[in-house]
Amino acid sequence: MSALDTGPQTLAAWMEAFVAALGEQFGNQLLFVGLQGSRARGEAHPGSDIDVVVILEQAGPAELAAYRTLLDSLPQGDLVCGFVSGRGELAAWDRADLFQFYHDTTAYYGSLETLVPPLGRKDAQRAAWVGACGLYHACSHNYLHGRDPQMLGELLKGVGFVSRADWFVQTGEYLPTGQSLRAALPAAQMALLDARGELAEKTGWDSRCDALSLQLLDWAGGLIRQHGGHSSR
Repeated sequence: MSALDTGPQTLAAWMEAFVAALGEQFGNQLLFVGLQGSRARGEAHPGSDIDVVVILEQAGPAELAAYRTLLDSLPQGDLVCGFVSGRGELAAWDRADLFQFYHDTTAYYGSLETLVPPLGRKDAQRAAWVGACGLYHACSHNYLHGRDPQMLGELLKGVGFVSRADWFVQTGEYLPTGQSLRAALPAAQMALLDARGELAEKTGWDSRCDALSLQLLDWAGGLIRQHGGHSSR
């Protein structure tokens, strides 16, 4: 696995070269290029994924094959992950997914405003509800059957995503970074997020995993009851 320095100038230069390579490959089929994840938030380390968004006029088998070949030719191409879509698929995407997608994407080429329908509080409410349902189901299964601390860590990562949508419903404000989450959220929610680090190297299930799982289930269940009766389905 390669690495990319986390400095903003290095990232900007890499993204500029990436956009140029995409433009050469796809021409006027290229509609949008953006960046998400820890590198967009300024929270990355050199080995972090480069979580890109690429929207093409069409993203069929031929275009995806060409994109994969392009990544194989790029410096740090093995770090690239993210979202690739055609215009039509993106426009028809579930608005609950689009809520965070829109707010977490930093544009480097083109504009999402021309590709994504306007999103509002109702979409954030559905995002919070759907996300909480997913966390609740997966956490219950892992607590009862899987007992995998690594899976629990991934679920705790999801607390941040759901919390952002819930906060937007309450305040109309989007919290893009870990620092802004920490300043706004209750201590109990931040404790769940912070516990991810404890689980990174854990191989066995123990009473701490039990306690975190039950805390996550209680929090997610509350959000399901709170938002489920109002979210558009």
